[in-house]
Amino acid sequence: RRLGKYYQNIIQLERVKADDAAELIHAFRKKCRRGRYWSEFLIPAGGGVAKHLAKYFKNLATAIGTGRDMRLHLEKWQHSDRMFPKEFYRWHKKMERDAWHEVKVNWKKLTDAKTQRQVKTALLLRK
Repeated sequence: RRLGKYYQNIIQLERVKADDAAELIHAFRKKCRRGRYWSEFLIPAGGGVAKHLAKYFKNLATAIGTGRDMRLHLEKWQHSDRMFPKEFYRWHKKMERDAWHEVKVNWKKLTDAKTQRQVKTALLLRK
């Protein structure tokens, strides 16, 4: 039941976006990691639903971390006196865009109606 309630609290939040404050992004990522750890811990009791939640939370946290890291690297290098090839910047920018796209995709999987039904049935209604 506790995992189901934690899941409900997370999906009520708004998905983070690339231009959000770094502290907000970090806090959201921590919540996703905590959700993953709870899900993995409860796989024996929660079965396939807990396993799917663990995967979604892991993918979400990883994508958020990658997107945030790429943005921080780009900001750092823009203010550096070292010169880097244009391809280097393009590659990092593409990695950042791809990571935030993954955030969007995994958030959709985590919050879709099917997943919510499964969580409600398998985790919230248990006594």
